[in-house]
Amino acid sequence: MKRTRTTLVLPLAGLLVVFGVAVSSALLLIGRYQHLERFEGKPLGPELVLRGARELLPPILMVACAAGLALVPTLILGEAPGIETLRPMAITVLGGLLSSAVVDLCLFPALFLRLGVSAAPELDLSEEGARPRAFADLQGARGMAHGD
Repeated sequence: MKRTRTTLVLPLAGLLVVFGVAVSSALLLIGRYQHLERFEGKPLGPELVLRGARELLPPILMVACAAGLALVPTLILGEAPGIETLRPMAITVLGGLLSSAVVDLCLFPALFLRLGVSAAPELDLSEEGARPRAFADLQGARGMAHGD
């Protein structure tokens, strides 16, 4: 097969797709961990990380399987005219989806457990707590300058 610019660009586009799926899965996991910690009172630890990963296992695998199944015909008919340029992208995306699912469900929870920090305390959104102190001081100084 003759190498053309198209056969080099499509696998790069596939990498961007995989990167987007991997990042969205990681953000989903982080959001779940923070929810478990803030609203269900779970302390940051192995139980929280395992529960979060276990609860998000089906959605992460469904995204990977759905995208993978959509690319199977491209692999099967890869030498057909018009499809031969898509085969490298399909291989890249399938391999990336498989590896990103493993990373998101095995490596990422371990990294979060090791490097994660407890969720920040809830913000005070009352009348006095909603405005930062520096802003309140600025308002007071402005009022003094106008003779209020």
